[in-house]
Amino acid sequence: SVLGRLQLWWDRDYEAAEATLRRAIMLYPTHPDARTWYAFYELYVLNDFDGAIANMRRALDFDPLNTGRSNQVELVLYQSGHFDEVPAQREHTQALNADVAASLLSYRVASSYREMGRYDDAIAEFDSVHAILGGPTPVGLGITYAQMGRLDDARAVLREHEQRAGPGGPTASGFATLYAMLGDK
Repeated sequence: SVLGRLQLWWDRDYEAAEATLRRAIMLYPTHPDARTWYAFYELYVLNDFDGAIANMRRALDFDPLNTGRSNQVELVLYQSGHFDEVPAQREHTQALNADVAASLLSYRVASSYREMGRYDDAIAEFDSVHAILGGPTPVGLGITYAQMGRLDDARAVLREHEQRAGPGGPTASGFATLYAMLGDK
């Protein structure tokens, strides 16, 4: 599974990664890491969202108390567009170990609420996680404002991030998304 992971992420040799990960699963069908990396292969290379979710959930079944692995299920659900399932998975992650779950905080639930059109819940979740993590206003909150038509609020978030550009600042994809949401493609 380690070799398959390296082939997938470092070498970007997807054909070799698939073969290696399939072999790892064949040799050790209940190995959670092999299932996890194969799920990421399915998600990012094959765009097989259902397969990725199934393998990630199987990995969690084989390692049910692993908070990080539960967090990875959240990620796969979000990136597969299963936004309505992300909040319940987050609750499961927190129930496993609240301290570890707190260290894995992300804006995934807030973004899921936004994608479901639950803007008030999204804003509340962004505010809640931001209160814990600190730092600048989340770019995702600016994207939420733009999606809601609150363009002045979205521009305020963008201005805040433009002032913080550089190491430790927002990601290029966050900037690009917010600019695009504001019509500046």
